[in-house]
Amino acid sequence: MVGGIFWHERASIGKDIYLLRAIALADPAAFPDPLTLPDLKLYADPKAAPRPWERVLRKEWATSTVQPAAVCATPGDYILAWSLWDLNDLLDLEGTEGGIYLYSNSRAYDDEQAADLERPRQWVKHMGLTLFGDPDDPDAVPLHASGHAAGPELADLVRTVSPRMLIPVHTEHPDWWQAQLAGTGVHLSLPEFGSPMHVP
Repeated sequence: MVGGIFWHERASIGKDIYLLRAIALADPAAFPDPLTLPDLKLYADPKAAPRPWERVLRKEWATSTVQPAAVCATPGDYILAWSLWDLNDLLDLEGTEGGIYLYSNSRAYDDEQAADLERPRQWVKHMGLTLFGDPDDPDAVPLHASGHAAGPELADLVRTVSPRMLIPVHTEHPDWWQAQLAGTGVHLSLPEFGSPMHVP
């Protein structure tokens, strides 16, 4: 790795740092404290009034932060992990033309998400960056990974856990589970619109 991986402390990125820390606390033998990782830093954007949780985070990461000026001085040394809510902070990185912006979200499913996708396109253009991973570009290599388990993996999980009852939700094909759970002893209860469900 040429540089480090830098996490922005706003929006979901701060939550990512807390998640990394929670994972480390849950199993310190398997996962290191994120503060001990030399290539992981906190991007400290200029902010007149940080929120209380941001102040705590900045204090904890005081020796592991990177300022916008450092990124501007050697942009090739950094990978910044930001969300859509952090796009305004690109203005603090003037002079980093020629950099790469990796878009790793999914394709837009409604007008609001389409507008959300258009924002980084315009920011990337304004900043002179190159966009990779645009889900609407037919020639682009998709960079999004949903993190959701596939159907067979979900079925394996349910068979392993062996609950008394399974109520499939968040699916267009709840009846798919009938064949998956045949002979397992797991009772499948399919929800019906407008009908109450009784869970023993």
